[in-house]
Amino acid sequence: MELPNTPENPVPLVLSEAGVESLAGAATWSRIFAIIGIVFLCLYVPLMFCLSLIMVVMIIPPVVVMGFYLLCQVIILLPLSIFPAIMLFRHSLNARLAADNCDGERFERASQNVKLLSKYVGISLIVSILLTVAYWGILAWMVVSSI
Repeated sequence: MELPNTPENPVPLVLSEAGVESLAGAATWSRIFAIIGIVFLCLYVPLMFCLSLIMVVMIIPPVVVMGFYLLCQVIILLPLSIFPAIMLFRHSLNARLAADNCDGERFERASQNVKLLSKYVGISLIVSILLTVAYWGILAWMVVSSI
């Protein structure tokens, strides 16, 4: 008689050959996307920072306001953009070690990293939808008020 998988009586995780191969592939792709994300961050942040500083130095008031707005966006979005790269690197490391050693604990950590990343992406999507609606509302209000 086989006992059920409960917290008091956990059943050890056994990965099949296909599961190990899929886990290793997921680890590879996680690492690739993390590296691509970091490279784009390294290209994007200095460009936006310099562009916002140039806009702040200009004499035209609307451009200066937009420069400050862009500078605030860069300062706020940089730390928020680093978190997914860190989670992807952790996932790739734990998934690779779980696949190489058939380690259930590492597999659990890799799954937790993906869960955290999924929550973060979901919250970011909701916030971006709300900001998009707000920006379109502000634009519509400006157009209507100028008529």
